[in-house]
This record gives sequence, structure tokens and C-alpha cells, in this order.
Amino acid sequence: MIGVALYCCVRFFRPMLQVAGHGRAIEGWHLLMVATMAGMLLVPSLHEHALVALYLGSLFAIGVGWSALEAGLRHLRAAHLRFAVAATAMVAMLVPLGAAEAAAPAGHSAMTGTPGHTAHAAASLPAVATLLLVVALGLVLAASLARLLRRATPGATRADAVCEALMTLAMGWMLLAGPN
Repeated sequence: MIGVALYCCVRFFRPMLQVAGHGRAIEGWHLLMVATMAGMLLVPSLHEHALVALYLGSLFAIGVGWSALEAGLRHLRAAHLRFAVAATAMVAMLVPLGAAEAAAPAGHSAMTGTPGHTAHAAASLPAVATLLLVVALGLVLAASLARLLRRATPGATRADAVCEALMTLAMGWMLLAGPN
């Protein structure tokens, strides 16, 4: 994820590397998302901080709303719909955990199990919601791979498709496997 984060950072600041029609806003959301994912993978204790989880989850909830609004205003741009799926998965990974921690009595963790063990947000989701998110992420992955495999796809779009596929795979794994 660090490599993808570096690529997204360079792409954000170098317009010539951006996919035509995406705009800086979606590039910024991608950068925020991949940086958060890298942080979640590199610093598993991030999941233990309720305020951080709620803050980031709230940001991605705003991202879901923004992408839905943009998709509606731009007549269902696929990039915004794919981002909406990814942002929804980020909310699912962050918010339930943060809400459980925030609701725990002072001095007591909402986490159960062995010391150092962190509960995973997807564990608090209904199985149907988790399944729907995994299926939606699978569709995003399929769309990314289809863009990657088209012969007439420009280089920036191919790089974007690789980036999106890697982020989607990591997100699905994080959603199902948890931080440990």
C-alpha cells in the first residue's frame, strides 16, 4: 500500500498522470483513502483509537455522499460509483469499531479477547452487509481489471486501473481478515 500511496501522491500533484475526467477531487479522495489504508496496515493500534476511527469513518461517510452526488450530477460516472463502494467499505471498517469504543465505559475497552487483540469493524456488521460489500468490491475489481486489459486503454488509465485493483484487493482482505 505504501507504493500505491506514493503513486497516488505523485498523481495528485502531477496532472499529466491523472485520468481524464477524474479531476483533483477524486484524486484527493484516493490519496486520503490509500494513506488511511496504509496507516491501518502499518499501525494496527490505529483501530484501538475510537476518535481516530470515528473521525476517519466520518470523512469517508462524507466521501460516500460526495461521490453519490457527483455521480448524480455527472450522469453516473463510473469512477464516482467505484469510489462510493470503496468509501462505504472504509466506513464499514472504521465506524462500527469507533462507535463501540466510544460507547464503552471509561477505562473499559469494547474489545474482547487476549490483551493486544483488536476487534474488527466488519465483525460488528451483519453478515449480509459484509457479503454485499465484498460482492461490490468484487465488481469494482472486475471493472478495474477490464479497464486494465483493454488494448486501447491509455497509460494513465492503465496505471489508475492497477492502483484501483490493488486498493480493492487490500480493502477486501482488510474487511474480511481484520487488522491482526
